[in-house]
Amino acid sequence: MEKIITYKMKDYSINNLKNIGFHFNKKLSDNENKYYSIRFPAVKYNYNTSIEGEITVNIEDGTIFINVYDLKGNYYSPFYDHYYGNFDDILKII
Repeated sequence: MEKIITYKMKDYSINNLKNIGFHFNKKLSDNENKYYSIRFPAVKYNYNTSIEGEITVNIEDGTIFINVYDLKGNYYSPFYDHYYGNFDDILKII
């Protein structure tokens, strides 16, 4: 059985999230759950962003979701390959 790791933010109050640059995520939020997200360059090549990271926080319980995108806005596949460690390498960069 594969172990599922859950990341949680210590202070997930709306004020704290806004102070550190998070914005309300209309796309993911619904009547039951509200989400705040921040996007940032995770990897740069020749001063240009080549891989972008996104951290999303559920403000109901502080659960963190991490996504990584390529230049075209598609999910960056190597990040999601559980066999090779999933979050570990990219989290070191972030």
